[in-house]
Amino acid sequence: MLASNSQLDSWIAERVGTAFHLMGTCPMGPASDPSAVVDARCQVHGLAGLSVVDTAILPVPVSRGPAATAIMIGERAAKFFG
Repeated sequence: MLASNSQLDSWIAERVGTAFHLMGTCPMGPASDPSAVVDARCQVHGLAGLSVVDTAILPVPVSRGPAATAIMIGERAAKFFG
C-alpha cells in the first residue's frame, strides 16, 4: 500500500516507460531537398548502390505503430531490387 503522494510518484517513476518508434532519420525526397537522404526508389542521393529500406525514409511520422508501414516499404523496395 502506498502511504503518500511521494511514494506513489516513486512507484510510477519506477514502472512507467515510453514506447516510441524512431523514424524519419533518412527522409525520402527529391535531391533538391537538403533534408532528403533517399529518392523514391530508396537509393541514397549521390551514393550509387546504397539504399535505405526501413522507416527511416518516412518524411513524416505515421499515426500508428510502424510495423505495417515497414513491411510495405520492404515489399515495395523488393520490387526495385528484384
